[in-house]
Formats: sequence, structure tokens, C-alpha cells
Amino acid sequence: MIVAQYGGKLAIGNLQSTPLASLAKLNIHAMCDDLMRKLMEKLNIPIPERELHRRIRTTIKQQTVSIIGFDLNQDIAYTLFSTVRILVKQDTQTIYNSKLIEGEEPIEHKININQPNENMNLYIELNWQGHYNEPTYTIKIPFVDSIKEIHLFYNPKTGY
Repeated sequence: MIVAQYGGKLAIGNLQSTPLASLAKLNIHAMCDDLMRKLMEKLNIPIPERELHRRIRTTIKQQTVSIIGFDLNQDIAYTLFSTVRILVKQDTQTIYNSKLIEGEEPIEHKININQPNENMNLYIELNWQGHYNEPTYTIKIPFVDSIKEIHLFYNPKTGY
């Protein structure tokens, strides 16, 4: 309505009809992604590739593993994973296997290993929510008390 008051022409791009459709000079019934792709092509503006950024904090303290996903710029936790699996290996031998862990984040998991040593590594298999077809990602860290912040990047278009 304001557009018309100032002499402009309203264009609406939406798959369904909208309450303001009768006021529009142009109604385009299409998927928004298709519409924007065509518009960018017409304006000769390249569409930048999208890259997902994930920030994860892992904490190991007295054989308890904590895994949490955070907003990139703030320490605001949010759910990143559908399931997680935790393994402890020494060389190629699996010492511990949690099976799949589901539940609310942060994920906290107690591991009971007699006589842990510095040659053991923790493997954390992260299964994402799957909105962008992200593959399972495995983090390998020494199985010693530590706090690690991990930044992961993924391009849904290329799969890397």
C-alpha cells in the first residue's frame, strides 16, 4: 500500500496468492529460489556459493565427554546433532564404543576405562540434523582432560 502511495509499482513473488495480490502490478507465482535465481541471472549478478559453518566445543574431564554446538559468534548453544557416537581406540583396537547417543545437547557421556593412557584417542562421530545432507563427520582427539573448540565448514553444493 505504501508503495502505491509513493507512485511505485508493487511486485509480489510467492508460490501462493497473498492478501496483497490484488494491489500488485505484477504477481509471480513461483518458488522463491527459482524466482531469485532468474532475477540474479537477468541482473548478471553471480550467486555466491553457500558454506555452512559449525562451531563445536568438546570437553573431556575425568573420562566424561561433553559435546555442544554453539552459534558462530556467541556462546549460545543450539542443537546440531541427531545422534553422536563415541569411541576410544588405542592404535587400531577399539577399547570403548558408546553405540548411538541421542538426546538433548549438551551431550554428556561417562566413559569407564581402567588404566587410560596417553596412547588412547577419542573418536566422536557427529551425525547432523540432515537439513543440508551433511555427511557424518568424525573428530579425533587425544583421550586426556581437555577443552577443544572446533570450527567445521561444509559446502552443500560440492559436498565438501
